[in-house]
Amino acid sequence: PAIITRVDRGSEGDAIEIQEKVEAIIEEFQLNTPDTLSIELSGTRTEAIKNRLNILISNGKIVAIEDEITKHNVFSEVWDAQGLTTTPGFIDQHIHVIGAGGKHGFASMTPQLHLGELIKCGTTSVVGLLGTDGSTRSIKSLFSKIQALNQEGISAYMYTGYYGLDKVYLMNSLQEDMIYIDCVLGCKIAISDIRSSYPSALELLRLLRNVRVGGMLSGKKGILHLHL
Repeated sequence: PAIITRVDRGSEGDAIEIQEKVEAIIEEFQLNTPDTLSIELSGTRTEAIKNRLNILISNGKIVAIEDEITKHNVFSEVWDAQGLTTTPGFIDQHIHVIGAGGKHGFASMTPQLHLGELIKCGTTSVVGLLGTDGSTRSIKSLFSKIQALNQEGISAYMYTGYYGLDKVYLMNSLQEDMIYIDCVLGCKIAISDIRSSYPSALELLRLLRNVRVGGMLSGKKGILHLHL
């Protein structure tokens, strides 16, 4: 035999409170019932919100995540996020923060991104890079934009280089970029696109060697980002 108890959400959004009361009653009730009788909760509808937490933010940073943070008069604002989902910020590891395009002429060039556009879609970390255009799009402009995004409060990094094999670096070499510039994680190159430089296996191996050694010397992972 079984008893099935259904717990629905109340008009005041109190499903969790109701379920906790029902669970306490069931636990007490089962102390005086035969072992052959089981009591189960059905359709509680609290599965997604049972473990909801309070999040305390100070100066733009998460400083505490607790089951309950008692409201205090020092809080300047309280947001009711009931029914919403909180996730860590998304990471976009291939994004043209200073714009891209241009393969159909100047009018096809896209504009640079702004911080609000990233935050609106939940992105808090980016890795910027150049695309086809390593002439009108400058590696120095990319670096400047990455620095600006870091100053605005998100985590921003970049790849040096672009589609081609010719050296589009901030310093004298890829290796120096990785060693001396913190935000440079590695290098980008295209290998099978019609706009690429059609690098040979040996040329790619040499590029990979520079990325690896640059990463070793700078304490970074070192990434060779390939456009296929």
